[in-house]
Amino acid sequence: FVDAMVRNFGGEVFVDAMVRNVIIENGRAVGVRVTNTSVLRESGETDDVPVTEIRAKNIVCATSIYNLYGKLLPQNMAVVKKFHDPSQRTVRQSHGH
Repeated sequence: FVDAMVRNFGGEVFVDAMVRNVIIENGRAVGVRVTNTSVLRESGETDDVPVTEIRAKNIVCATSIYNLYGKLLPQNMAVVKKFHDPSQRTVRQSHGH
């Protein structure tokens, strides 16, 4: 259902893809680098698997805020550093995560 809606609005839906990181330019997300998870399972090594760069006008994030700030965004960004500082963080981790 969601994939059909995205495609109806001209978007693309990728499955079997693990996001390695979000591409940030001028403070804005402009794309992602992904790895095909089938190839990743076959090789067992993350360094040898080809990475595909996908750029788009709009990037939708469907992961937890902890995964986004902890793994996917560049760790040198001011907003990421602020997130990692417990005294400045406004979001608290729930028991379910």
